[in-house]
Amino acid sequence: MNLSLSSKNIIEKAAELNVDVTLPRVVGRQTYRSNINADTPEKYYRVSTFIPFLDHVQEELSRRFLDHETTVSAFSCLTPMIDGDYNLTDDKKTSFKALIETYQSDLEELGMVSVELEAMAELGLWYRDLQHNTHRESASPKCVMYFLQLCDKTVYPSIYTLLKIMATLPVTTTENERSFSSLRRLKAYLRSTTGETRLNGLALLNIYPEIPVDVEDILDKLATKSRKMNIRLQ
Repeated sequence: MNLSLSSKNIIEKAAELNVDVTLPRVVGRQTYRSNINADTPEKYYRVSTFIPFLDHVQEELSRRFLDHETTVSAFSCLTPMIDGDYNLTDDKKTSFKALIETYQSDLEELGMVSVELEAMAELGLWYRDLQHNTHRESASPKCVMYFLQLCDKTVYPSIYTLLKIMATLPVTTTENERSFSSLRRLKAYLRSTTGETRLNGLALLNIYPEIPVDVEDILDKLATKSRKMNIRLQ
């Protein structure tokens, strides 16, 4: 009998616990129980338990990240300059409508009479504006911040709001976890009165240690501040 390493471990563990690994009773007429035709316990439990468990895990993972993936992919309708397609197709309109439905509460704060109609009108103007700016740009943009800077908040309020949401959506949760871990170390009991500006600066230094910091620039900036006591750095 060719058994895998995990199967051998199970058999050894069952022997230590005085448990016999045997095939359960199989009745072909019953339909509400696992009646799997197998000649070894390994094949029986692999088909009846192990493979369904893997399918369940895979289905749960796909279901958990499917909505997030669909929402993120829908933002591509706001950045046509990346793929070079300026045609407002039905697929892009559908993606834009999905964004409006997802972030309707954020768009309603802009005071629109009809969120969907006004936003769709903005999308058509946004595409024509981007196509006009493309002829003046030599390189195609690859960053969302480019579109956010190009978008006029007064002319395209809904597009600007959606681009701002797109720019702040985290790709993963790693940055958030690193931020919480840094704040736990920085916001200690003895630093309970630390101001927001100083706390943000210390957190950024801790989260991004790979970014070089020039000590001379920091000293020059501190020297420009007005102090009650003159500090001599000699």
